[in-house]
Amino acid sequence: MVAPAAAISFVLIAAVARAGAPGPGVGAAVRIQWNAPAGCSDADAFFSGIRARAEGVRRAQAGEPALRLEVHLERTGGPRVHGELRMADDRGRFEQRKVDGGTCDEVVDALSLTVALALGSSAAAPASSSARPTPSTAVPVGSSVPSPTATPARSPSGAAPAPAQRDVVPPPAVPPAAVSGPTAVTPPPPEPVSPPPTVANPDEGPARPQPEARRSSLGVALGLGPVAGQVSNPTFDIGGAAFLRVGPRWDQDEAIPWSLGLSATHLRNDWLGASPAVAISWTAVGLTACPGWGLDLHVVVEVCGTTAVGRLEATAREVSVSTPVTRSWWSAGPVLRARLSLGWGLTVLVDATAHVPLYRRTFVTSTPDETVARTPTVAGTLGVVLAREL
Repeated sequence: MVAPAAAISFVLIAAVARAGAPGPGVGAAVRIQWNAPAGCSDADAFFSGIRARAEGVRRAQAGEPALRLEVHLERTGGPRVHGELRMADDRGRFEQRKVDGGTCDEVVDALSLTVALALGSSAAAPASSSARPTPSTAVPVGSSVPSPTATPARSPSGAAPAPAQRDVVPPPAVPPAAVSGPTAVTPPPPEPVSPPPTVANPDEGPARPQPEARRSSLGVALGLGPVAGQVSNPTFDIGGAAFLRVGPRWDQDEAIPWSLGLSATHLRNDWLGASPAVAISWTAVGLTACPGWGLDLHVVVEVCGTTAVGRLEATAREVSVSTPVTRSWWSAGPVLRARLSLGWGLTVLVDATAHVPLYRRTFVTSTPDETVARTPTVAGTLGVVLAREL
C-alpha cells in the first residue's frame, strides 16, 4: 500500500506532467535544477535514470509549463551522501523527498526512480497509439475509372467521337506482413525517434549556483570547546581551547584525510571559586599533525601527533607572602582523535592527548621548605571541540 504522502505526491506530479504536455504524442515535460559536489554525478545521469523508467519523458521547451525537479546532493561525512528532491509546478504546489546512501550514484538512482514512478501514469503514450489510418476507397482489380485528363477526340472527317480512354487503377499495395487472413490491415506509422537529451537548455533560465563544484578541495575549519586534564600534581585543571584545522575537506571521498591543526589552550585549577593550596595556570600553543591513520567507522578514529609550547605559572596561597613563579613549557606526545560529522559543515572532534614534558618543573615554598607542585611524567588532557568548515 502506498503511503498517503507518497500518493499525494504522485497525483500532484501526474497533474503537473499532464499540464506540461503540449499535445498528444509528446511526453511529459520536466525542467531540472542541479546542485551537487564536484564529481558527484550530474543532471544528465539523473534525467537518463528517469527516462529509462518512464516512457516519453523529455526536457521542457521554452515557455511551456513543466514539472520542476530541484536536486540537491551533499556528502555528510565519510562515504555517506544525502540527497533532497523538490518537485514543484508553476502554481506553487510542491513535494519534497530525502534519500541517504553510500554513494552519489545510489542516491541519484533512488531519486530518479521516485520521479519515474510518479510520472509512469502521466507520461504520454507513443505516437503510434494516437495515430489513425487515413480512410481510402479501394477499387477492385480490373475495374476502370475515367481519367481526369482524358478529352473526347474527334476524327478529321467529323465522325462520332471515339470512346474515352480508361486507365486501369491497380489496388493499393499491401505488405505481406500486414495481411492476416483474407482481410488486409494498414500498418501503423513508425514511432517517432525521440531526440537525445541535451546537455544544457538555454531556455530553462539561470541554473542554481553550485558553489560546491567550484570550491577548492583544501578546506579550513575553526572550532571552540572545553578542555580538562592534569598538567601538574596534585591538581586537576579545566579550561578551553580554540582550534584551527587545514587539510582536505571532510566531505571529500577520502575517508581519513591528512590534516594540520593549530590550537591555543588555557587551563586553571581555581575556576568556579575553588581555593587550592597552589594556584596553577597553564597556557600553551600546540601544533597537531594527522597523517591519515585510523579507522573509518560511523565515527572516524585518527592517530595524530602534537607538540606544545607555553608557560606554567604557580602561586602558593598558604604562605604570608606569595610571589607567582612562571616557567616555560615544552612537550610532545600522541593524540587519539574521534571525529563525527553532524552535517551542515559541523564536525565534533574529541581529542585525548598525552603531553610528555621535555623539562619537568618543581615548585617549592621557602618557609617552610616544601614541594607544593610538580609537572607529571605524562600530562593528559581531554578536549571536545565543535568545528565549522569554511
